[in-house]
Amino acid sequence: MVMQEMKERLRYICENCGYESPKWFGRCPVCGSWNTAKEWKADGISRHEPGSVTFVSLADEEISSLELLPSPFEELNRAFGGGIVPGSVILIGGEPGIGKSTLMMQICGYLSQQGKTYYVSGEESTRQLKMRAKRLGVDTSSFLVSNDPVADMVLATASDPLCIVFDSLQTLQVSWLDTPPGSVTQVREAVSRITEFSKREEVPVFIVAHITKEGLIAGPKLVEHMVDVVMYFEGSRNTDLRILRTLKNRFGPSGEMVIFEMTESGLKEVANPEKVFIESHRTSAGVSYSMIMEGSKPLCVEIQCLVSKMQFNYPRRISMGLDPTHLSMLSALLSKKLSVPVESRDIYLKISGGFRVTDPGVDLAVIAAILGSFYEIVIPHDIIFIGEIGLDGSVKRVGGMEKRIKIAEKAGFTRICIPADAGGSSGKTIEINDIHELVRVIRMRGRGEDVQGDNT
Repeated sequence: MVMQEMKERLRYICENCGYESPKWFGRCPVCGSWNTAKEWKADGISRHEPGSVTFVSLADEEISSLELLPSPFEELNRAFGGGIVPGSVILIGGEPGIGKSTLMMQICGYLSQQGKTYYVSGEESTRQLKMRAKRLGVDTSSFLVSNDPVADMVLATASDPLCIVFDSLQTLQVSWLDTPPGSVTQVREAVSRITEFSKREEVPVFIVAHITKEGLIAGPKLVEHMVDVVMYFEGSRNTDLRILRTLKNRFGPSGEMVIFEMTESGLKEVANPEKVFIESHRTSAGVSYSMIMEGSKPLCVEIQCLVSKMQFNYPRRISMGLDPTHLSMLSALLSKKLSVPVESRDIYLKISGGFRVTDPGVDLAVIAAILGSFYEIVIPHDIIFIGEIGLDGSVKRVGGMEKRIKIAEKAGFTRICIPADAGGSSGKTIEINDIHELVRVIRMRGRGEDVQGDNT
């Protein structure tokens, strides 16, 4: 009987996706990961009494009285969907030193003026937290901190909280499990208790998390499904720019982005981010510009390209900020449709500012940068390229063209190359049907000749 109870209470959980099995497994049948099975012993404690589940009618629920909590950053409020939703669990990931804890400290300091905020850190002492708060100029009058990241005890001790921050996910634990902090069982149980508390008490909770070398949040993938909002911090340590992307948001649009600047006094929003990723108006071959969409925000990016002779027996395709597979596809298109011999050249491409681009509207600018470097043509900095390129060489429209064109004009570009079917043409637009017409535009502008809008 005892052996039977032990077998029933013993479980194996995939630390990648959260799959459970009563038997050990080498390869997870759900996510396909190898050697991710971790042993977990259930405590056998029932969290609810039988028949205690309650159902209510949505018609009786009042949402007009639900007030969103503002953060100190207007753009961050927009990314949240108007503000921080009470009862939401927000997961913020990023590399070490990128600014996660700094952002949390600034948000807590701002919210502490309205009520009690609790900051639970398993990585810093209270004295270290005080030093950082002083450096950031944070008001600590209603700012309560702790070094004990025991989730169930924190939630039981916190009195009338306005907001709670757990820093970080990898240090979370619960009191009734004897596994090490940060293990899959500890994290799973801790986040489950946090989510339950947040929904019941309508208290927003932030959880800070590190990321792996693959760029994913460290810990079980199940955590991202349990929380309401998932955000990632990006940015190069060589620059002061920081990008906060929204990957998941149950209360607003996903894909939104907020751009910060790291200063000595903390993070500050970038006032005019349209051209923040343009390093300078370069006058060298292989540089072009494009307008991309990040969520609902148009941003201008600079593409730098270098085409050189092969250094090895095969051509290299190296890119920073753009998927190398996508670069290989565009270079193969040039070789096939324009007979440009890039198959015998190395191509190095970079998106300025350490920015990562997935918008297909950058295709036209990438092709322009490659052609400019190959033919040694300097593309004037007053021309911008917006459009996706198909495998047949045609230029296709992308979403948000009117908004992109409007911001491009506001940014000072006098010629805007767009697909012929994009619509919204004006005296500044140059309509392009395929990449053959793109070559003509680049050569004419490189020689200083004007290209009349709508007559290309």
